[in-house]
Amino acid sequence: MGRPVHRTARVQSLDRGLAIIEALARERRLLGIREIADELDVSHSTASRLAATLRDRGFLDQERDGGRYALGLRLTRYARLAVAASALEVAARPVIEMLVEELGETVSLGIPVIGSVMVVWSEAPSEGPLRITLEPGTVVRYTSSAAGRAILAAMSPAERDAVLPLGWQRRTTPGGRSLEEFVKELAETIVRGHAIELAEGDPEVASVAVAVHDDEGHVIGALSCSMPIGSASTPRIASVAEALAAGASDIAARRARPGLHRWSIPAIDSISYWTPDLEPVIDELEERLGVRPARGEGGRGTAVLSIGSGSYLLVIGPGTELDADPSGLDHPSLRGWSARVRNFDQCVEAARAAGADFGPVRRAGVDRTDRGSLRWRVAAIDGPLGDLFPRLVDWSETEEHPAATSPGGVKLVAFRGEHPEPELIRSQLDVLGLAADLEVTRGPEPRLWATLEGPNGRVELSTS
Repeated sequence: MGRPVHRTARVQSLDRGLAIIEALARERRLLGIREIADELDVSHSTASRLAATLRDRGFLDQERDGGRYALGLRLTRYARLAVAASALEVAARPVIEMLVEELGETVSLGIPVIGSVMVVWSEAPSEGPLRITLEPGTVVRYTSSAAGRAILAAMSPAERDAVLPLGWQRRTTPGGRSLEEFVKELAETIVRGHAIELAEGDPEVASVAVAVHDDEGHVIGALSCSMPIGSASTPRIASVAEALAAGASDIAARRARPGLHRWSIPAIDSISYWTPDLEPVIDELEERLGVRPARGEGGRGTAVLSIGSGSYLLVIGPGTELDADPSGLDHPSLRGWSARVRNFDQCVEAARAAGADFGPVRRAGVDRTDRGSLRWRVAAIDGPLGDLFPRLVDWSETEEHPAATSPGGVKLVAFRGEHPEPELIRSQLDVLGLAADLEVTRGPEPRLWATLEGPNGRVELSTS
């Protein structure tokens, strides 16, 4: 789709204001004016004016009496919009990664904007004779890019007649062709099923593109491949177009089913039940369910009970090796859950792209006295989601999953939660394909309920 546009002259005050927001997001803590000034390399008075302006607009919050600054709640509104708008990008990213590996060329996703196509994601191979890069946000006209031609060709005649004049400029097409001549040539793209643009924005670059449709058949974007023009032979173009067409179909299918579950196969991994006294809870669960949790299966200070479908209840008491501290509780409480995914790294990255504020992936483990060690990787989210949003867990470094070595006969029959902003929770769970696993309704504060059923009957555990 051509070479990226050059950076335009920046508005200095706007650039500095955005740098403040980026610094707060990166540091994940409150910053004072001195720190902000050092970050921007400006005077304290300049930093103070910039931060105060952002505060007055709601983009920053400030401690009382002129204290430190934090990210403002107004950013949350825009983050939610971005989460909703990024569904196509999230669906496309794993497909683009596979296409880059398969084709060895740059692959990009563009979406139609007024009279043009905007690149929302682009990925280049790590090496190659000509490494073409496209910066997200790059805008190219319908008439001067393969992506634009692919989108136009996929539109209905009425749609095309409505939008094409908006993006038409004679100088954007070689030879000074008229709009009518361009439309006639576009018919070849319609018949061929893919668009070709030689010397797209650069005499050394050729591009091939196909349209991406939604589940109702409407064109919503274009998938394109940029390559050295010397390699753009007729057989090569045909093979690239075939791969792009298969990728576009895959994107449409992923987008039609929100989340990553088509390729990550997520499942509830564990539900955590914290208690200040472990033994009485083990006794009570055995009496009410008819199955006794196995002490130590999750490491020191824990007990584990399989609850079906490869999931387990993890009871956490004092002295645990895990990253949990139930010592401040005076009674048992349901305190979060985890989800098991395949393609762990891709899932975490795609979820981050969709707005999930996952911290760094870390390794964890426990040593059991008679059954060997457990080793796993975990990504946990920060922010106002409470215990309702799961940690993501990767067990590929452990041979025996705890659910497989724990007492069975109990199943999880209901799992639900409450949150002041249930739509936010649902949108994040949708990204991972987990919305069906946790029913979330509106409530005054984050809470979880899990209903277990065993030979002796049912037990409901809750956040309290």
